[in-house]
Amino acid sequence: MTLSMMVRGMATDKLPEGAPACWKDIEGRPIVPHGFRSTFKDWSMAHGWQDAFSEKALAHADKNSVRKAYARDDLLDQRRPLMDAWATHCYP
Repeated sequence: MTLSMMVRGMATDKLPEGAPACWKDIEGRPIVPHGFRSTFKDWSMAHGWQDAFSEKALAHADKNSVRKAYARDDLLDQRRPLMDAWATHCYP
């Protein structure tokens, strides 16, 4: 919700009530937080990071109930290099 509020505020700050958002993607669609998540997922796959790490970073729940019951580790130590690389990518 924090990211959603921030993006919405940045896209509409100082605009009249009901005015269209000023932040848009290259196709003219308003930027939404899910786009940031999608960009991260695409980037992580393109750079060879394990899917399990990016899924945990995105807080996605495993839909397979058996696997979910046994996979309780948050993989934080393994995700840290992924998040450091993402931070460097976003802010070189």
